[in-house]
Amino acid sequence: MVDELLLTLAVIAALLFVLAFSRVDLILIHIFGTISSFVGMMLIAKDTESSSTPAYILLAAGLATIVGYAAATQRRPAHLAASRAGSVVGTNTSPIAEKPLHRGGVYAVVLTSGTLAVYHLTAVGIPLFSDNIEVDRFDFTSSGLLGIPGRMFLFGVQLSWVVAAVGATQAQVRWHRYGPWIWSTSFLAITSLLGGLKSGAIAFVTVILIAGTIIVQRRPRMLDLVRRYWLLGIGAVAYLIAVTAIYPTYANQQRPLLGLLIDRVTVGSATPKLIALERSGAVPVPAGGPLADFYYFMLRYTGQDTTGLYSVERAISASMIGVDPASDAWTTPVTVGGAPELIFFFGLPTTLVIAFLLGVVIARLYRLRQPTARTLILAAGFGLLLNTWKSRGGLAYYTLNYLAVAAMLVAIYAAWVMVNGAISAHAPRRPMAGRIPPSKSETMGANENDDPSMAETVYRRRPQSRLKSQ
Repeated sequence: MVDELLLTLAVIAALLFVLAFSRVDLILIHIFGTISSFVGMMLIAKDTESSSTPAYILLAAGLATIVGYAAATQRRPAHLAASRAGSVVGTNTSPIAEKPLHRGGVYAVVLTSGTLAVYHLTAVGIPLFSDNIEVDRFDFTSSGLLGIPGRMFLFGVQLSWVVAAVGATQAQVRWHRYGPWIWSTSFLAITSLLGGLKSGAIAFVTVILIAGTIIVQRRPRMLDLVRRYWLLGIGAVAYLIAVTAIYPTYANQQRPLLGLLIDRVTVGSATPKLIALERSGAVPVPAGGPLADFYYFMLRYTGQDTTGLYSVERAISASMIGVDPASDAWTTPVTVGGAPELIFFFGLPTTLVIAFLLGVVIARLYRLRQPTARTLILAAGFGLLLNTWKSRGGLAYYTLNYLAVAAMLVAIYAAWVMVNGAISAHAPRRPMAGRIPPSKSETMGANENDDPSMAETVYRRRPQSRLKSQ
């Protein structure tokens, strides 16, 4: 027992040492997710005396992504070697060569998505203070309005934060001095902390790290972040422990809370991945592969009949608790994970190729050439989608929802710009203070046959009165 404890502490110390000198980006989060799932599957194999093959299959897929990332970062592009970007919470020293985002439009996106997200919380009740927190935290549809407030709660607040951060970067101002960014960060914190999820605070930090590093095109060292924001990290861990303590599932057990959390991160997250990898008889592979999931969700979101249909994620969750996935029985959302989902649909060889290409894509997110506001928003939004899918699975669900919410936010921004432009075009123009309109003789290039409105006008200052003593 003592030897196992010392070995565990040695592994943790080694990981912390490597972590301190690593750079924070999407691939680092992928590495930790792969390690936690691999350890969880190995523990399950040890406890059940079953095969550890699924654990090594998952590890192979994770390593393929790392190899793809490393291959794409071997050569540093000239445009990155010539200049470096600013800090995560700051400005990008390389100006974005594009027309600046309309500040009012950014405000419209941030305030609309944030208000709808807060409305969702007030309509369904704040899960963090609910007596049934473990169920209410997954209630994203009871707020009504076609599910729009729930989607803004899940995805809109994140994407609006990206828009605000890009707006601040493009304006060459510190993020914390940019009004829309302050509002978007506040909404992101509110939805993350009051949503009732144990990892809410960690998710808040993760969104900022992933999107922020892509926007500024720089991967900061973990040690530098710890030195500057160590208090935020301690707060996130404290929130995790405090919220876990109020979960009935954990509060009613006699084991130490720390041990329960470790099991949740390892064994708990690895169990649905293991079922997906083993292709249990209760979870047959759909005939249409991932397209079957897209078809199911499109029918569901358009209000059509889905009797007898269900997603792969629901099928796996139902098999874990022994209910019929086609029934109306409630099932807990499970984190199948991106790699197990690909293996479930395509098998290992194809998955290894896709995983390698995903590593290349992740590297390219941090090596954009002449980034514009549009490309930064797309890259950061795709980074959030990719991280969510890789950690939880559900490619069809997250892709459709991210795209739907992004389309809503684009419509909000475009509507604001159009309305503001129409108002500005019809607004009466006042002469500048201290000037008087020109007379006909003071127009250059105008005569009886010329259009006076097209003439170049020379303004003369209004003469100032002088008071002289008589």
